[in-house]
Amino acid sequence: MKKDRAKFYLVLVGLFIFVLASNGCKKVISETIVIVPSVEGLKLSDAENVLAQTNLTLEVSSSEFSDSVQVDHIISQDPLAQSSVKSGSIIKVVISNGSSRVIVPDLAQKKFDEATIILKNLGLHIADISEVENDLPPGTIVSQKPLANTYVSPNTGIKVTVSLGIFIIIPDLIGLNINDAKDKIEKAGLALYKTIEMDVGPNIPSGIVLYQYPMPDQKVNQGAQITLKVSK
Repeated sequence: MKKDRAKFYLVLVGLFIFVLASNGCKKVISETIVIVPSVEGLKLSDAENVLAQTNLTLEVSSSEFSDSVQVDHIISQDPLAQSSVKSGSIIKVVISNGSSRVIVPDLAQKKFDEATIILKNLGLHIADISEVENDLPPGTIVSQKPLANTYVSPNTGIKVTVSLGIFIIIPDLIGLNINDAKDKIEKAGLALYKTIEMDVGPNIPSGIVLYQYPMPDQKVNQGAQITLKVSK
């Protein structure tokens, strides 16, 4: 009886050891170790595909601005590349929101009001205005600082130089015949707005310029209009 009981206990112990060994094998199989691939610098969708090939899952933990990594690309990962992890593990990544800096737009030859709106939409503003005589239409941007396509921080002020147009000195037309005055106005790059006739008596010939506006020697923009008063 004692021998039979001893054999029985031996069989139970053997079965117990077998069960433990089987479970251990299953655990080892289910916990396959894989090497984490590098996904830094990859686009988010590409990184997901790379990790899936090694039975790993991607999870976005946060996002940051980066001047070196494109928007929606991966800045960093955890665990790091070449780490050993269990198959099915989650790899947490930080993705880029793009650069925190702003590219200065090209404002040359844009109207001042238009340039102001463009800068405002980019989080920039006009900080200083200087004016210069230039053949561009008045109110047009001639130059800027910083230059176009320069990277700057948000809320940076842009200095602009604005055209005043071309200034013309009003010629002296008083005393001229109306035809000669018109010719002189045209050659100066000005325009005759209107002619007003005045009755000044028989001593002054008809068609002589008696008054002009603007007055002689004043500075006006190219294309400015002149009003003349002439003898009737």
